[in-house]
Amino acid sequence: MSLFDAFLDERYYCQFSSIQHHLSYLLNTKQGSIQHLPDYGVPDLSAIYQNLPESIYGLTQCIEKAIIKFEPRIRQVTVNGFQVKHSSYIIKLTIAAMVHSGEKLKVNSYCESGGRVVLKKEQFT
Repeated sequence: MSLFDAFLDERYYCQFSSIQHHLSYLLNTKQGSIQHLPDYGVPDLSAIYQNLPESIYGLTQCIEKAIIKFEPRIRQVTVNGFQVKHSSYIIKLTIAAMVHSGEKLKVNSYCESGGRVVLKKEQFT
């Protein structure tokens, strides 16, 4: 690997880490909790959990819209959600997007029973 290739790898890793950090913040912010950005974040997950599995589609649509609006470094965003049977996770979300520099981004995240969203596995290709 050349020094230039190493530089590009590091730059892409830093960009990905920044995007991942912002997505984590966005997904863990309840809509309405930021006064000057009332639509920033996701709906209250406890209400979503009460209507599973029917409510997953609405949640994925809200998350997709929030990402498109508040994360300008990515495009072609798709969010898929699945109910999971795990002791602490309720919903698995798969977020796929294209970074403006051309790389594909895939983030798997899990909604915990307490309402927190954890980003577990990521890819940047």
